[in-house]
Amino acid sequence: MRRVPYYGVYHAELDPALAATMGNVCVTARWLDPGPLVAAGLQPVFQVEQPTEALLRDPESAATWPSIVSSVERWQEAGVRPAAIWLGDELWANLYGGWFHNHPDWPSLRGVGLTEGVRDEFTAGLDRYARALKRICPGVPLGSVDNWWGVARPVPDAWDFAALDVYHSGPWPVGRDVAEAVLSRRYGEARRFGRPLVGVGQAFAADVEGWQWLPSPEMLELQADLITAHPAVVGLIWYGLKFTQGGKRGIADDPALIAVAQRIYHSVGD
Repeated sequence: MRRVPYYGVYHAELDPALAATMGNVCVTARWLDPGPLVAAGLQPVFQVEQPTEALLRDPESAATWPSIVSSVERWQEAGVRPAAIWLGDELWANLYGGWFHNHPDWPSLRGVGLTEGVRDEFTAGLDRYARALKRICPGVPLGSVDNWWGVARPVPDAWDFAALDVYHSGPWPVGRDVAEAVLSRRYGEARRFGRPLVGVGQAFAADVEGWQWLPSPEMLELQADLITAHPAVVGLIWYGLKFTQGGKRGIADDPALIAVAQRIYHSVGD
């Protein structure tokens, strides 16, 4: 495995001490208190929620902008500098899947198809929003995670990185060939944008043929091998430390997986 500067987990706020044994960064929602994460030795990534249409059209005039500014100020007052800004979640997948078209915060998309104009304006809006966020967090790298980079528009100019969440899990070794093919293809597609990449690995239970399969230790190691093998990758973050709702299970539910994630951290984390 190749060493990368950033290695960590989502949901670290549920167990900061455990998360700190698995990495040096964590993705956390902007409204949460970063203090316990920093005290545990983690660098929090400041994640903002899905953008409204108003935020993409004119960020600093949007109704939700003061709340975002307030979160930034609260982190700054606590002496916390984010490792990065994580803008929303799977923005392109949600645009192509119709989530924004059916959301009340996006009135102009109701009844409108996924036209070239819609895609162009979405990209331009994400660029405007990113520049506004960078004005209140100068010097902090910004990007977003998606699993549809192969069909997305070019990464907005103001974005510094692109994160990729491609998940595949199943009983080992049946899923090995599929995981290798899917991960290799998707990371190859994302590299064409010419930005550093952050891999988001699957560490939660996935529904495969009616069974809630947690990745096996071998699958966890395979993901780390395949993701860090790409020279553009600068980070690996596991999605699914633990969950408090929805019946999902995460890596913290299996001591063997915890041990593997810790071993990988010592192998690849700076």
